[in-house]
Amino acid sequence: MCIRDRSTQSTGNGSPISMELREYAARYAGHAKVSRMIHLANNFEELRTEAAQLAASALLEGCDVARYERLCNDQRFGLVPDTEWLERTRKQSDVLQGKMEARLADAKASNVPQKIMEGLVALGDFWFERGVFDGAENKGARACYMQARDYSTTSCQSQEWCVKLTRSYTMMAEDDPRHFQRALNFASQAKTRAREAGSVDMEEEFHVVQVLFHLHNLKTPGSKSGVKRQQSAQKILGYVGHGLVELNFNKFTKLEHPVICVQDVALLGGLSALMSFSRKDLKTLVMENQNFQRFLGRAPKVQAVVGHFFNRRYVELFKLLQELSTTWIAYDMYIAPHSQTFYDGIRGAAMIQYTSPYHTICLPKMAQAFECTVDALEDELISQVQGGSLEGRIDSYNQVYVAATPDTRRRAFQAASEASECMSNAVDCLLLRSSCIENRVVVASPSLHSRHGGPVAGFQNPLPLGNMPQSLSQGSEANEAGGMLPNN
Repeated sequence: MCIRDRSTQSTGNGSPISMELREYAARYAGHAKVSRMIHLANNFEELRTEAAQLAASALLEGCDVARYERLCNDQRFGLVPDTEWLERTRKQSDVLQGKMEARLADAKASNVPQKIMEGLVALGDFWFERGVFDGAENKGARACYMQARDYSTTSCQSQEWCVKLTRSYTMMAEDDPRHFQRALNFASQAKTRAREAGSVDMEEEFHVVQVLFHLHNLKTPGSKSGVKRQQSAQKILGYVGHGLVELNFNKFTKLEHPVICVQDVALLGGLSALMSFSRKDLKTLVMENQNFQRFLGRAPKVQAVVGHFFNRRYVELFKLLQELSTTWIAYDMYIAPHSQTFYDGIRGAAMIQYTSPYHTICLPKMAQAFECTVDALEDELISQVQGGSLEGRIDSYNQVYVAATPDTRRRAFQAASEASECMSNAVDCLLLRSSCIENRVVVASPSLHSRHGGPVAGFQNPLPLGNMPQSLSQGSEANEAGGMLPNN
């Protein structure tokens, strides 16, 4: 679903832009909705007024006074603050904060760990709703949840504060992405605690945080060379794709304070799968996965992209993918920095899929399928060959691509040679062992004798001193007496 049509420039109330933007905003709730609308207002001038109004409306439904004031004080948005709401919300927050702090003080006076933890978690929720995620002592959600950790006595209580901390660090990561690592750590702990307690599974929330962490770790286009960057991105997005296709649709829709919506799961999961999955995995994990198809059903254009790729309809694929890259993907605060990475990766995967069934390919026909010139296609194929994704050569004079034919006879000869060498080594070892046993050049460990009450099967008794040469028997007696072997 696109936020806007490039041919439409109107931004008045009731225009197509307003309706589509409201539909986009309706996918989210709470802090996630406000953050995305503010992101649009800050980065896209044509959507600035509409997005700022939607952000202000979402803030009026909550208690985040500080963020509402910052939004209204920004002169670019031209918003008029609702002073009556500000005054009323401040008074209500002050009264509620006093009650909760008094309740926490009573719990600490009673010295009951469960009551103290409940009071700290409730105070942390109070600050979370007001957008105060970090603060000293009891003046922030993170600080309250961290203190609650010291008073948890069961796995269920430990899971609760882990989940709360995960959500707090996820929201804090909007300003400082380094917090994604901390959010992932606490999500992993919450997942472990949930298994210990036998309570609600934490797979969905853990995978969401893991996806955001991997997206943060994706390198920007200019940080590495093209081939290395694409290979690194393909590996990282493979983790993202596998994590998203495993999400349970029913459990995901019941998550509290989700940072991404169902449509985002379909977009990220679909694009990551196209870029990193093999055709077999794409069929099994995406096309035949009824659970993930429910996510794709909420994003028809992403479902169409996946279908075009799987059915080798490359012209329709790249037209629709280009449309998504300039609209929906461009407006997403998490995916937009990696838009070119997704496009290049899917295009490379499509080239690999196109060339796989053939030995010789006519470049003009392939260029027509990929809607580019022959020269541009040659450059893309060269980068794929250099990166190791394709094995072949390009005949620029005849304008053909010739895939490398595997030398089956040479490979069979090498395999047979390696097998014969291994067999020869095994026979030599067997003959050596047989010769040692035949000549009684085998010494059994005394510990084995004592453990099994006699000689161990397969071992001969050591040579008795009476049958040994005189020099060796004297040496043995000298060793037992603490002496040294005589020098001959």
